[in-house]
Amino acid sequence: MATNCVKVKCMKCGLHFAAYSWSEEWRPEFCPECGTDKGFLVWQEELPNEIFSYIPGSAPIVELGT
Repeated sequence: MATNCVKVKCMKCGLHFAAYSWSEEWRPEFCPECGTDKGFLVWQEELPNEIFSYIPGSAPIVELGT
């Protein structure tokens, strides 16, 4: 199954963020920085590997929440 990477820019605060999903229809519901629910630029690309190969990929754990 391919992974969709949805890249987003909030037009209110300027935050850039990305979400990885199996769904081709995923869109942001709100900005995680300022909370607005409208005004986004959205790009999307299909990646060839499963989500777990990107998140976490080979990144080390830097914090373990409890």
